Amino acid sequence: MVALNAASALSATPIKGRNHVCPTAFWKFGDSLTDTGGTLDVFALSLDPERSTYGESIFGRPANRLCLTTSILTSNGAKKFLFFNTPNAGWNTIAMTVLASIPELQKDAMGCIVFINELDQAYNEALNDTIASARLLYPGRIFSIFNYYAANLEILTNPSLYGFNPALTKRACCGAPGLGTLNFNPLVTCGSPGSNKCANPDEYVNWDGVHFTEAFYRQIALWTPAGKFTNHPVNYTSLCKLDFRSFAKSSTYNSVFPHSFRVALT
Repeated sequence: MVALNAASALSATPIKGRNHVCPTAFWKFGDSLTDTGGTLDVFALSLDPERSTYGESIFGRPANRLCLTTSILTSNGAKKFLFFNTPNAGWNTIAMTVLASIPELQKDAMGCIVFINELDQAYNEALNDTIASARLLYPGRIFSIFNYYAANLEILTNPSLYGFNPALTKRACCGAPGLGTLNFNPLVTCGSPGSNKCANPDEYVNWDGVHFTEAFYRQIALWTPAGKFTNHPVNYTSLCKLDFRSFAKSSTYNSVFPHSFRVALT
């Protein structure tokens, strides 16, 4: 099985004798959600040349990168695909902080920036069209979509159900004061001298103003194999008897990356 989002690809080797559905290994390609078509739909507004897409053959058509990737993987035998759309970046701490001073900035009932969410929705619609075309181009393959936008919205709407503090859903765990009230300062980012780190990151949705916390990704990782928020769901958690009772508890970031930078607690 192959899973694709706006930034990465996951490939799995099936277990023989189980109808070729249970993966034994995954490979990830890409960087966060900042590949062509991920959060670059937001960066495109800045007209920053360093943030331009790097696939010239698909420039201006971000969802088409996934179509190209699908073509390559299909030619190598991939038959089952799971796509991730992009979440609502209008909620992101960096957007709500940096754009807060814009007069008459339209926000929704949750305080999210409307025009950025509309960009994400437009990208997701283009992704739906791309996948619909892929179904016609590659008959016999299975194409499913994990609705990352809806999953993110579920956590933001009902944070307490998933262990998050409702008062902290917009605030960055790691950052610095000085601009706005959400602990994000573009001049003093997480890991920089003068930055701080919260003592309870599992209660936060946002890590550094841009990325989600491990606790957030852990919830997404639990939903994905269980078929939640997927238009053609397969419950791999049940089907493959996956045990997540020790998920993310057997190791720590420091044990996996012992030489990484340290963020001072304040």
